[in-house]
Amino acid sequence: MYSPTFVAIEVGNHTLHIAVGNVTPAETDVEDNTITIGMTVLPVTGPPPGGVPDLAPESAVTIPTQPVEGEIVSLSIRVANRGSVAADAALIDISDVRPNGTIVPIGTSVLSTPLGLGDSVVVDSPSFVAAGVGEHRLQIDIRSVTPAETDVEDNSLTISMTVLPAKGPPPPNEGGFSWTRRSSRAVGRSRSRRGAGGDLAAPDAARDRTPRAPAPEPPDDSPPPIRPP
Repeated sequence: MYSPTFVAIEVGNHTLHIAVGNVTPAETDVEDNTITIGMTVLPVTGPPPGGVPDLAPESAVTIPTQPVEGEIVSLSIRVANRGSVAADAALIDISDVRPNGTIVPIGTSVLSTPLGLGDSVVVDSPSFVAAGVGEHRLQIDIRSVTPAETDVEDNSLTISMTVLPAKGPPPPNEGGFSWTRRSSRAVGRSRSRRGAGGDLAAPDAARDRTPRAPAPEPPDDSPPPIRPP
């Protein structure tokens, strides 16, 4: 005889109790009408049994891999079907856990093409802006699988993303020295005035205060005036 089928629920050691009753004609010895056997339920290590899909996000990468704050980012997610039948559709939710702990939803991607058993596909997320310098965690969750899944423990994936600070334009001259022809002449004069010990001579301004003789006037080459007769 075979018992009705039942689902093995809860991993561990079970006890199955079997009893025979309502015997016709009636028994006189009922002491041997029962038996107890053991049954061990093991954890699921492979695809769930039966005809159901089992979707899982296997990997994901950001484009670019290390975005600069304010840059547009997209996410490529590889989804695999580990079940025994094809998945007709599914939804993939993506959210950003920022360095300060704030959770910001990015959006939802749709798996609208059937994914056969053992197959995988790359799904792109909605684009988003990298906001907040530091280490981010991108959370990926698969839900609403059709036909319905029985194993949802592998439906989530978390990856890291580093957002770099934006580099603004450098300040003008950064407080440094602007090289001009005039400054090069000043350096040349300074070098020519170095003494044996490396000291600089007195500045030009000190010599400029010395009185100088006026320059001679040019000779008068104009013709002599016309005298009256």
